[in-house]
Amino acid sequence: MTKTSRISTVCDDYASSLAGRKQKRSCFAENITQMVGRYGFGIDGRERQKNFLIYAQRMTRENFIRNMQQPELNYLTSTEADFSHKFSPFINERNVEDLMAEFALAERQIEQNVNAKMIFFDLVLKVIMLLKR
Repeated sequence: MTKTSRISTVCDDYASSLAGRKQKRSCFAENITQMVGRYGFGIDGRERQKNFLIYAQRMTRENFIRNMQQPELNYLTSTEADFSHKFSPFINERNVEDLMAEFALAERQIEQNVNAKMIFFDLVLKVIMLLKR
């Protein structure tokens, strides 16, 4: 199984458990403009968007720790642990710092009142490229 197909499988699992069929079809670069443009990620309000980005940063840290074989340092719910079991191999020393920087930049831009669709579109493109490292 190639890395891209494994990412797609993880993305499919995540989308089916949280976001529904429409986002699942658009997941992982199959149709990025549809995912961002039409659905807007389903996050309304600046505070909820910021909370989502903070959560994404936390999950990035937790998955990096899990990937480094330090499970006693993980603080995940059972649902998060199920997702992380499949997702953690994609978070590694080559991309973790850049992922964290991109999430922090997006959070800062949300605080500065930049258009959320533009921020999330840019973020999706960058995260896809970073996950392929």
